[in-house]
Amino acid sequence: MSQIYTNSNNISPIVPSQFIADDGNSASPNANIIRILSSFIGQGPLDTVFNFDSGIRTEASGSTIDISLTNRLTGFETTPDEDFVDLFVINLGASPLVFYVWGIVIARRAFTGATGAAFSFSSAFRTDGTDVTLIGINREDQYVEPAFEGVDIGFTTVGRRFILGVAGVDGISINWNGEINWRQVS
Repeated sequence: MSQIYTNSNNISPIVPSQFIADDGNSASPNANIIRILSSFIGQGPLDTVFNFDSGIRTEASGSTIDISLTNRLTGFETTPDEDFVDLFVINLGASPLVFYVWGIVIARRAFTGATGAAFSFSSAFRTDGTDVTLIGINREDQYVEPAFEGVDIGFTTVGRRFILGVAGVDGISINWNGEINWRQVS
């Protein structure tokens, strides 16, 4: 025969009174509720330029905790012609650093969507705190349909900024989507 013992005092479970996030701030439950979001307190994207080796960063405010992915950016752009347009611009700051960056860029003909291209790359560069030096670029994959001949991705540096640009084809509107990730060491 089994016996079940119940306590007649109806003890409630213990609920934490605060949660401390990576930014050092804390979130406190409001009516025992904590909101968990995947953006910056409703103001920004999931991806951030914060340098956190774990790849995830939390920020807290009020009863909200925001979770973001670090060392990563996604970008969207449309090119109406063959001119280069900046897809990503990373400001490298005023400290000497070395970066390894990798990513993908995908292109699709706007409106009709009948033509496409895709690129993957990896690169290394460093900054002395004033200027950026490109160490090397490896364009690993490049898949371009014949109707998109001329579309391209390009890399440049200006001051303390690393820029990845995209170029379309004259007379064709192209939607671009990309993602870059990086690691850095000081």
